[in-house]
Amino acid sequence: MTVVNSSHMNDITPKNDFVYLCQPDCSVFARPIASNDSDLLLPLPPITGHDASCIEFMVEFKLSPSYDPFVVPKKQSSKRYPLISTTAMAHEVVGQITAYAAQILSSQYRTHLFTILICKDSARLIRWDHAGAIVTEPISYDNDSYLHDFLTHYNDATPKTCGHDSTVADTHPKDIKCAKSVVPELTKENSLLLITIPDGSLTPKHYVVPQPRARHDIPTGHWT
Repeated sequence: MTVVNSSHMNDITPKNDFVYLCQPDCSVFARPIASNDSDLLLPLPPITGHDASCIEFMVEFKLSPSYDPFVVPKKQSSKRYPLISTTAMAHEVVGQITAYAAQILSSQYRTHLFTILICKDSARLIRWDHAGAIVTEPISYDNDSYLHDFLTHYNDATPKTCGHDSTVADTHPKDIKCAKSVVPELTKENSLLLITIPDGSLTPKHYVVPQPRARHDIPTGHWT
């Protein structure tokens, strides 16, 4: 993986319907692997801006623990606590990280997505999918290894484990040419993908589709 400071980069996400300017503090990219050598990592292409369609996950930093929007329940208490604080600052931070997650989930074919929120000396891992979000307790990364362990395991995990939809792949030039000859509207698309729909047969159906468009919806629900 490669971590890039994207806090001051322009948002160059293609097919982007966001009115909100997305500038996560850090964007994490997967290093490409040479097709003829599974152990050879290729140089990362030049990064000229924030592109939600190709990043693995993002990291957001806040300078004070007071920016942590999630409530820490008091130990040995039977009282039920809300997940999110009711302060205006908490709502602002939640809105920000939700927008970043929504942009990535809607501009890629993902089953789930991880993000990291760091508030001074503690971190939280957040797993987003179309059912909602799972948030860890605060991690004191100077004393506990959980954050380091997550980054190490993520780096070694398969794309499917990281949340990439295994039924979606790059399209062969021959398929692109054929699809554009049948569907004239596709000639305007710069990027096409191949979706495989398993149907129990020996020859599953394949569909050539355009790259998804980033939408500013809350990242829950089916998005069908």
